[in-house]
Amino acid sequence: MSETINWSGYEWLTRERWGSIHPSKSWNWYDPTAIEINDAGQLRLKIHRNPRDFDINGKIIHSEYGAGLICCDREFGFGHFQIEAMLPSGNCLWPAWWMYPQHKWPPEIDIIEAYSKQTGYRKYSWLHKYFPRWFDDVRSWNIQSCVHTRTEAKINQIPARNPDLEDYNDDPSAGFHKYEMFWSQTVISFSIDGVCVRQVLDRKVLDHLANYTPMMVILNNHIDGFNRDKFDVDSVTPFVINYFRYTPL
Repeated sequence: MSETINWSGYEWLTRERWGSIHPSKSWNWYDPTAIEINDAGQLRLKIHRNPRDFDINGKIIHSEYGAGLICCDREFGFGHFQIEAMLPSGNCLWPAWWMYPQHKWPPEIDIIEAYSKQTGYRKYSWLHKYFPRWFDDVRSWNIQSCVHTRTEAKINQIPARNPDLEDYNDDPSAGFHKYEMFWSQTVISFSIDGVCVRQVLDRKVLDHLANYTPMMVILNNHIDGFNRDKFDVDSVTPFVINYFRYTPL
């Protein structure tokens, strides 16, 4: 199994920089055999049954499913980021496109973080309990952007947020859409299909994030831990990405 691949002009690790399994999210592991690049150059991040045991600090942890993840640890900072992607369909999925520093966590920038239930991307009852403003509209999926900051910084957290219904009301697993982030000293903006769906303008947050550049870029498929008992591996399709582009400022 190769530990690196070349795609969209960059070299990517086929696991997280620090390893192949997250101890607290061990229901799937980062499996190089769940990564495909087809003849058209599309990246396909799958989830399949591929059981494996891991020794973590002397404790054997079993993981039933392999999930596709790629991680690029070159120097990504201020600039324009773009992918064109079709999110996976199926139940209990958690695909994401995100960034964090090479040797620290948090902070973290989630450009896309999506969740599915039985028939598509649906709202979660536990999220509705704590964040009812997210779900004032009715739609069949839940896709978010989010910015995590370090707690010792004592600055405002930027919570997860769905795009407004009038900005984007489509099934992200039914076709390809362009997802973008523009990051500068004065703004972080998130766009879908050319429509800006969110901006972060808090200078304390922006200055704080700037202190933690460069960041890695990660694309991954994943099983949602909150509903993994309902996961059906035979029902899922890959997370398909046509390209990744980055233009530095």
